[in-house]
Amino acid sequence: MAIHGADVWRDGKPLNVIDFSSNVNPLAPPKGLLPYLRKAVGLSRHYPEADAISARAALASFHGLSAKNIVVGNGANELIHLISSAVPKGKALILAPTYSEYEQAAIGHGLKPYFYVSKHPFDVNLSDVKIEPGTSLIFLCNPNNPTGKVIRRDAVVDFQRRAEAAGATLVVDEVHMDLCDQEEQSVIKEGLENTVVLRSLTKLLGVPGLRLGYSVSSPKWVSKIDAVRPSWNVNVLSIEVAKNWLDSNFIRESKAYASRERQYLSNSLARLGFEVIPSHADYLLAKIKGMTSAELKEKLLGKGLLIRDASTIRGLNNQYIRIGALSHSKNARLLRAIKELLT
Repeated sequence: MAIHGADVWRDGKPLNVIDFSSNVNPLAPPKGLLPYLRKAVGLSRHYPEADAISARAALASFHGLSAKNIVVGNGANELIHLISSAVPKGKALILAPTYSEYEQAAIGHGLKPYFYVSKHPFDVNLSDVKIEPGTSLIFLCNPNNPTGKVIRRDAVVDFQRRAEAAGATLVVDEVHMDLCDQEEQSVIKEGLENTVVLRSLTKLLGVPGLRLGYSVSSPKWVSKIDAVRPSWNVNVLSIEVAKNWLDSNFIRESKAYASRERQYLSNSLARLGFEVIPSHADYLLAKIKGMTSAELKEKLLGKGLLIRDASTIRGLNNQYIRIGALSHSKNARLLRAIKELLT
């Protein structure tokens, strides 16, 4: 059973489906990126930079930070595992329902996960979250996946201080922040000493198969991640993307489009009888009636449409689905298909 969305591969080949189970920027890839990558394939004759120094410098410049604050990873997933291996063995607090890889990484690196599970409609007051003695790592996804909920920056900063006082490192996963309509709540520039912020480029640029994530932290935490990071962990094409395809105008346009389409999907699904969780990200969590999430997924798959059955996510059940907001025409096609199934 796949623990994530985007399970489009069968027998080594991608299915011929429209994939709503992931949340890739509908305006991506930006014009010219794919031809650029075709030309850059020749660089694969060489090993990539062992530490992706040029990519770190480009990402630091884009955010107005120092390259000493950046580590580049083979997707944010690699960084989740590297951080989990770099902390002292102990407990890992995970705020659920959320991204399943945190639990997998914690267990895989000898940490004992425990959970603060919020209930429908999944609003979180961080002052209610108890940090147990012996906690060495905390995962907080903001905006949260799969709910799309955003926690205010000042609340995250206060929580970080509590985490530090408890001897725990806080990971704030902001990989969905670029297409979120509340990016001002990001803590990427707070400079918190024992906090690691995660970001990603490849969903934003429409090339998630390249795998390119990065962390922002204090130099102390950069050194800790580098100490467990393998050399050449990022391929030459991903480094080229980081160096040459960071475009603020493209991100602003993409953010506005994603917000409009998320609202269109939300309103339309509500009219069809779904209970949609209010979201600030480019995806929606919805509670369905009349069939299970697995049944709806299979029926839509028969129409060439793939959604996320969210029943595999801790804290959810077989009434929940997650849908990424794609282009308007694709979103309209999905809504027509759901309406046909319901009527």
